[in-house]
Parts: sequence; structure tokens; C-alpha cells
Amino acid sequence: MLNMLRKSAGSWLAKGLFGLLILSFGIWGIGDVVRGGSSGDAAITVGEVEVSPYTVRREFDAKVNQMRQMLGEQMTVEFARQAGVMQATVSELIGTATLDMTARDLGVTVSDDGIRQELTQTPAFRDQSGSFSSNQFKAILAQNGYTEARYVSELRSGLTRARLVNALIGGVAVPSAMSDTLYRYTQEKRTAESLTIHPEALTVDASPTDADLQAIYDAASSDFMAPEYRTIVAVLLSQDAAAQRVTVSEQDIADHYQANRASYTLPEKRALSQVVTSDQAVAEAVAAAVAAGTPLSEAAAQAGAPAPIVMGALTQDDLPEDMAGPIFALQEGAASEALQSPLGWHVFKVTSITPAQPRELDEVKDTIAQTLRSERAVDELYKESADLEDMLGGGATLEEAAAKMNLQLITLKGVDVDGKTADGTASSALPAGDAGTKILESGFASALNEDSRLQTYDGGYLITRTDDVVDPAPRALESVRDELIARWTATKQAEKAQALAAELTEKAAQVTSLEELANAPAVTYAKHSAMTRDGKAVDSSQPALGGPMVARLFTLTKGAVAAGKVATGQQVIHLLDITAADPSQNPEAVEALKGSLAEAIGQDMMQEATNALSARFGVKVNQNAIDATF
Repeated sequence: MLNMLRKSAGSWLAKGLFGLLILSFGIWGIGDVVRGGSSGDAAITVGEVEVSPYTVRREFDAKVNQMRQMLGEQMTVEFARQAGVMQATVSELIGTATLDMTARDLGVTVSDDGIRQELTQTPAFRDQSGSFSSNQFKAILAQNGYTEARYVSELRSGLTRARLVNALIGGVAVPSAMSDTLYRYTQEKRTAESLTIHPEALTVDASPTDADLQAIYDAASSDFMAPEYRTIVAVLLSQDAAAQRVTVSEQDIADHYQANRASYTLPEKRALSQVVTSDQAVAEAVAAAVAAGTPLSEAAAQAGAPAPIVMGALTQDDLPEDMAGPIFALQEGAASEALQSPLGWHVFKVTSITPAQPRELDEVKDTIAQTLRSERAVDELYKESADLEDMLGGGATLEEAAAKMNLQLITLKGVDVDGKTADGTASSALPAGDAGTKILESGFASALNEDSRLQTYDGGYLITRTDDVVDPAPRALESVRDELIARWTATKQAEKAQALAAELTEKAAQVTSLEELANAPAVTYAKHSAMTRDGKAVDSSQPALGGPMVARLFTLTKGAVAAGKVATGQQVIHLLDITAADPSQNPEAVEALKGSLAEAIGQDMMQEATNALSARFGVKVNQNAIDATF
């Protein structure tokens, strides 16, 4: 049974079909997933039900977008296809189409009365009184691009699938004997103490011979390979450098200032206070009282509204567009009418106004000069890149072109793909940031003695040439002797730790507690909280027991001792106590377990049923039609 549950937990149906069904029961459904009859080149066909290539692509894109939110932009369409997202999408749509074909074959449907009842019970379609609102229903459908006919059709399909699923697995029941047995197994708790042997703290008296080091070197020669080294020459056309070569005159600055004067004016600001309430009538009472001369704070108190909030000085752009206009139309000291936003009803009062303040040319001339240099540097950089390509095309070398055009020339001698030299340090000639990254990428992708193509980087253009390539080769044994000695020592320490663990296991029977055998820093003691088989501790403040040793702990009899390898070295554990789990003491947990088991069994049954029905109706997948959507 456990194997069956594990199998069902990993099935496409358990992971996909139920999620798809749940979506199809919601307000919006999955939308045009399946259609009956012929519709041209279908992507998926199950019996008489067809799924269009457009639907497959749309569902696939939806999955990719969801995954992109979690994994970032590296979740590309191509990566998702290689990762099997398309296969999962097709499998889910086959499952849905199989249910639709089954419903058609058996004549299962949902009546108009059933649709009407579902609509009237949908909270989104109810007005403030709790009654179904036809106007609200139509408005929501329009906002989401649905016609009434399309929505009702998809709702009927979703409810029909729900009936089929309920008929197939709705009656699954888990006997108490099964749930109680599983509860006792999973919730049994065990308490232990341990000794951890730390190999790095053990002393190795001997020293390795040359033969020992040679053996380690020969066995792991690939670990001691020197990487490929290249000598790379690069020419950089920097936008910053081009900006320094650009001339900007006083007249240029003055002309720019006159043409863009509005952008150099500090906007008008208004110091605001506001009262926010969820009640429209209260907001209108506050507005009326302020208009009659009552201070805002008193008006709020009289109307039973919250105290005013001081917002400080704001520009028109700082406010929501639908509120900025009315607020900036007010006179100083005036208050707005009640204004509505998603946060409630607002009454704003303008406490002071700071007029717009034009900035004089002398205040902004340096900023304008920098702006003009940056803008003109782009054109200058493009011109220089074209000139550089012309010179190289005419036979000039990178060195000659750089000298003639006064461009930055960089030479990286003997660097690996990370920009490090043979001594393991970063090359001092390598530029920081994107320029350095692109130089290395280009240099290690180029053929020997050939100029690369002109490439962009974050700040300009560059061209590289690879002058020398030193292929990867084994480092001489003497150059890695220290590393070989460290490996030999670590191996001896691990062997010593294993022998010590065996010795401590034998001595454990002679002591009351393992703590008596602790010998810091090489051997440390810990008392562990009671834990279940999954390693979950009752008291998380106590030291945790390593995963492999938790599994070992649950194979022991009370009082037994065992040793094993853990991440930090070796560990000796002593089982102190076993606390049996009593299902009668936690009926809620047992019921929850029953529900989980019933769902897993139901999913397994659903998978078998759907597989059989798919085989009966026949399934065709037109991969060419799917590929044509990319």
C-alpha cells in the first residue's frame, strides 16, 4: 500500500489533473480547453474531443510564467521545454479531454437549474445585500473578456467533470486499522544521546611517504589539472572616455536650457492633511463641516472619523491621478469633497502651497553639460566603432588602431577563464565589471590570432584577439605536494575517527551515559530531543541528530548503541527511550491522516481509471501542430 501511495504521489494525475480540475471549478475555468467536433489540425485528440494547438501553447505559457516568478528570467521557454513542462502540459490536457469524452460517452451533463444554482451561490456575483446581481455578473464577465454564453459553457463542463470525479473516487474510505497503524508508525518518538568524533581534531603522528603521495596523485590526477591559459589583447571603446572627448559649448547649454526649461522647474508642492474613513456618509459630514469653517481635526471628531493624518508636502505626481486634479484645484486652506479610493473615503485639506520654482541656468548648467556629453557620447562612440572596424578591415592591428585612435589597450597575459594567472591571483590588467567579463568570454571563444567581432558591453564596445593558448595539463606533483599531504592526512584522520567510533561503541556498555566518554575537542557529547522518523524534534532548541543516524536510530532496540558516518565525521548514538504513539490521544491528527490517505488512494484510482478510459477512446498527439506554435 505504501508503494502504491508513493507511486501515486509522483504521478502526473496527482500533480496535474486535480490542480487542473480545481481550476476548472473556479470562477473563470481554464477557458476553451476542449471542444467537440473537428477544428482543423488539433494538437490533442481523445475520441471525439479535440484540443487546439493554441490552447496547449497558452497553458504551457501560463506554467512558464508561474515558474518564472519563482525562478527568475533563467526560466526561458526553451529551458522549460527541455525540463519537461510541455510534456506535463500535454498530459494534463489529455486528462481533462478524457473526462470530457467520458461525460459525452455516458451522457453526463449539468442541467440549467444546476448552472443557475451555481451562479447564484458564487460570492463574486452577489451585491451588498448578498443577493445574486445580474448587472454585477455581466460586469465581471465583461471585465475579464467573457461572454455569458462562453462562461456558462465552461462552467457546465467544469461541473460535469466534478460529477465524474466524485462518482469515481467520492466514496473512498480509509479503515481505522490502516490509519491507526500508519499513525503509530509515523508518530512514534525516540530519544537519544550521541558522541560526535571530529576527525580534524585527531592527531596523525606519521608522515606520508613519496609513494603515498604518488598514489594519491595518480588516483586523482584529474583533480590536479592546470586550466587552459590564454593571452588576450583587447581594445575598449568606453562611453565614459568618449564623453570626455565631446565638446559642449556655453551656447549649447543655453539652447538646451531654453528648449527644456519646464524640466528644470521645481514643481508646485502642497502640504496636505487627510481624514480616511470607510463610511461615505462620515466622509461627507467631515467635508461639509470643514467647508463651514470647522477645523479638520474637530470635524473628524464630531463625525466619528479617525484623526487627521499629516501627509507633508507633495507634488501632483506624488498623488493618484484621479485625486491629484481635485486636490491641486483647491485654494490654500480649503478642503476637498469626499473622494473615494480603494482604501476608502478621503477628505483632504491644503494647509500650505509652495509655488513652482524655476531653476536658473547657473544652477543647472553643470547638469546640462553632463547630459549633453552623455547624449553626444553615444553618437561619438558609434562613429569611433565604425572607424575602428574600418582600420582593422584595412589591415591594422589592434595595437596600431588603439594608438592612432587614442583608445584603451588591454593585455591579459596567461589568464584562465576566470581571469586568474598561474599563481591563482586575479590579473591586475583585467577591468572590473562587465567589461572584464566580456573580454574573457570573447577571448576564450575566439580562435588563435584572430580578431573577434565588435561586441557591446555595459559601457561601450570591445574587440579582442587571442595571442596564445596553453592547453590544460597536469600540474607537477611537487607543485601540489601540500594539497596531497592534506588529503593523505584527512584520510588517516577519517580512518582514526572510524576506529575511535568502534572503540567508543564497545565502551558505551560500561558507562551510565555517553557523556562520560566525551573528550573535547575530538569527541563531543549531545543529548537530543525526542524525535519522529522524519527527524522532526519535539524541542527544536536541542541539538539535531543527523539524517542518516535518525534512520539508524529507528532500527535499534531500547538501550542499544550504534555508530555511523555523518557529515562532521563519525557519530555514536545511544537509544534512551521509545514513546509509542496512541491514535486515541489525537483523533484530529488521525482524521487528517485518513483524509490524506483517502486523497492519495483516490488519485491512484483516478489515474488507473483515466488511463483505461484514454486507452478505450484513443489518444492522438500532433507534435508538429504543437511545435508550430513556437
